[in-house]
Amino acid sequence: MTKSNKNPSENPINGCGCISCILILSAVLLRIGYGLEGLGVSRGVVAGIFIVILIAYVIGIPIVVITFVVKAFKNNTISEEEESLVEESRKGDVEKFKKVIDCPYRYYDTVSSDKLLKDYNESLERGKIEGFIPIIIDVNDALLMDIEFNHKYIEKIRTMRKELIDNASSYEGKRWLDETLKEYQEDSEHYQKILGIPSDKGYEIQKLALEEKYVLLAEVPVSEPWQLLAWFPFSYYNDCPDNKALANVGKYWFEQYGAVPAFIGHNMLWMTVPRPVNDAQSLNLAKEQYAFCPNRFEVSYIQTILQTIHALADSLRKSTVWKFRWEY
Repeated sequence: MTKSNKNPSENPINGCGCISCILILSAVLLRIGYGLEGLGVSRGVVAGIFIVILIAYVIGIPIVVITFVVKAFKNNTISEEEESLVEESRKGDVEKFKKVIDCPYRYYDTVSSDKLLKDYNESLERGKIEGFIPIIIDVNDALLMDIEFNHKYIEKIRTMRKELIDNASSYEGKRWLDETLKEYQEDSEHYQKILGIPSDKGYEIQKLALEEKYVLLAEVPVSEPWQLLAWFPFSYYNDCPDNKALANVGKYWFEQYGAVPAFIGHNMLWMTVPRPVNDAQSLNLAKEQYAFCPNRFEVSYIQTILQTIHALADSLRKSTVWKFRWEY
């Protein structure tokens, strides 16, 4: 990822600005020349002015162009160096993550969405025979920190996973969603704005579409998909549910709708379901998803066209992919 340069002297637009200045200056000098001629100034003086203009074009514009090209090349070189540092950092994160993943995996430093989805679906089918469930992981330092937070050693991570799985309860997941929603509903005016009105504007998401670099396709030895959220907890910021709530809600949604965690990042979770929910289920599920991830409606850089619960309900009636993203 390249960073924009805020220094005005290195802004490529300034090259065009300099040329514009030369053109404006030329026009002014021409006007002055004609004005002087009208005042009786000799043609020799006016000719001298025109020569100055010609020199400005012949010498000035090439200098501006060369300067622009050199600065643009310099900026691109800096951006490439910065991107190289980012890539090295991400590769380091991958190596660290391999130590805590604790299961077979495939690593992709770059991959097309179609290739990744094909491999994921193949692993999904093979896992039914071999006893694992796959998940796609966007590896970065923030996710690594989430998983290692207070669990720096693999044995502690394994203990945490086992406790989350053994103690998970779909009843507690439903109760957590209901209580959280009730808290948000206490601000009636704000909640009514988020609720919106019945809508048919929800968009349809029928497949995973990932264009990621540095991802792992993990083959996790768990028996039910919701247990993936206990294997890779990522809940140490803002409105994201804590580890226990993630596991409980995941179990509840799996039992109710067949929801399967398919992709995680440090502040993202995508789940798939075998079929869209029906009309009777959609509004209640949309309210639950608001309780689970309010940031999708309330944080400007996360908001999508689904800015109301009713619009989300319409999307859920059409989609087999659920997307969540939290502010961090």
